[in-house]
Amino acid sequence: MFAAIDQECLHFIQTQQPKLHITMLGGLEDTLFHEDEDFNLSQIGQRIILPSSYHGGPRDMHQRYLDGMAIA
Repeated sequence: MFAAIDQECLHFIQTQQPKLHITMLGGLEDTLFHEDEDFNLSQIGQRIILPSSYHGGPRDMHQRYLDGMAIA
């Protein structure tokens, strides 16, 4: 059941990316506007940014680390 709930949560995050007020990352933006003719845009893929409210994600882990260091 945990895997099914987690997958549904990740699917919701994936489909709601435009509504989560996430700004485009600078490196990706630079790559899109790169004027190199040999660059293939199909190699980029789609980046999904996990919010800090997703338990176990990189932002959540970073917040937990900072909270632990503040307590220590």
